[in-house]
Amino acid sequence: MSFQTDFSITELAERRKRLASSLPEGAVALIPGAETPRGSTLFRQFNDFYYLCGVEQPGCYLTISHTGESVIYLPEDDHSTFSASNPAHVTQTTGLQAVRPLAMLTRRLQWLRILYFPSREGEGERESWDCLERWRQATLNDPLDKRRGRVGQIAYNLRAEFPYIEIRDLSPILDEMRAIKSESELVLMRRAGELTGLAVVAAMQATQPGVIEYELYAEMEYVYLRGGARGPSYSPIVPGSANAGDSHYGANNCRLDDGDIVLADCAPDYRYYTSDIGRMWPVNGVFSEKQKSLYNYVLAYHQTLLPMMRPGAMRQDIHRMAAETMRPVFETWEFASKEQRETAACLFDFWDHVSHGVGMCVHDVSLHHNRPFEPGMVFAVDPMAWDRKNDTYFRVEDTVVITETGCEVLTRSCPLTVEDIEATMRVNRPR
Repeated sequence: MSFQTDFSITELAERRKRLASSLPEGAVALIPGAETPRGSTLFRQFNDFYYLCGVEQPGCYLTISHTGESVIYLPEDDHSTFSASNPAHVTQTTGLQAVRPLAMLTRRLQWLRILYFPSREGEGERESWDCLERWRQATLNDPLDKRRGRVGQIAYNLRAEFPYIEIRDLSPILDEMRAIKSESELVLMRRAGELTGLAVVAAMQATQPGVIEYELYAEMEYVYLRGGARGPSYSPIVPGSANAGDSHYGANNCRLDDGDIVLADCAPDYRYYTSDIGRMWPVNGVFSEKQKSLYNYVLAYHQTLLPMMRPGAMRQDIHRMAAETMRPVFETWEFASKEQRETAACLFDFWDHVSHGVGMCVHDVSLHHNRPFEPGMVFAVDPMAWDRKNDTYFRVEDTVVITETGCEVLTRSCPLTVEDIEATMRVNRPR
């Protein structure tokens, strides 16, 4: 068992205090930790549980009452100093008020009338809320499966065993808290962003005609592991030309040939935080005039968006202003063909350039869609030109955090312009 070292006990206590202040009188929040992994898989805690107490041990539960009392329920383990049999060590290490054996949890719950419990499945390794929701729907639609996931099963059991308890959704409260990153969180996200960019640089420098997509991913994962990360935070997306339009491509087993262009979308799981990126580069190391034309246009759109990221801005206003700025540019841009011009025009109709939140998972809780941006919000800026009919897809993506005066690009360690990408690729790594 281990306890995190990236956040002070005071910061974790403040998070729990903030959650407690959102609860009505008499209510208690119950947060489940991740289960014991199957086989030899390395344990990874659920994000919400880790966010609130930093404990990395399977099978735990955390309760937080409206008074602010926080209690952790631990499986009994006589061989561990971090167990219910050694409460003084646990409370001193974590700052929690009490530690109790797991067997006492149901006794605590039976006296409750209002319980706050997450409606969202716990985010574990390479998981975010949207992929978990797709999994949940798929299993529930399977007539012979219908698994609910750990959190869903616990919710089902709670309703069956304690039908008199009013169960309310805890997830919106946690989403609100996680949407704004603290400076301690941003330290981790800056490192995650740096590793993300350096990994793509390594992939660029290992690229040459004849490589397989998974070879480039291997270069990226090496950077993650050398940099102290656990590995990738989501399944890597490394498609060449014709596969690039599949936004969640994961096979990564195709050969890259001269004339192809490759996309990399991958980031590390660095101490429970991640980043996101989208970079494209030519397999032979030099953009063709056709590739350069569309890439530079998408890049111009991207660079138009970035200065608009600032406190108080609204997402829909940024999309509108970027379109207004880029429309005269579009009218005079020298595209390589009529089809390419039509592909570029789709940027005006695509209203997800300021995309999903990024944080403890790549598709993090996102509360920036219908409210002003605030310092500490982190999300992906992700313009893309997409023509499914002609298998054309160009994209430039960075992860940014809103600051007091504008935004900071967390993935700036990765080259962005045609000139910088080509210069980076000239420094070929030995194979």
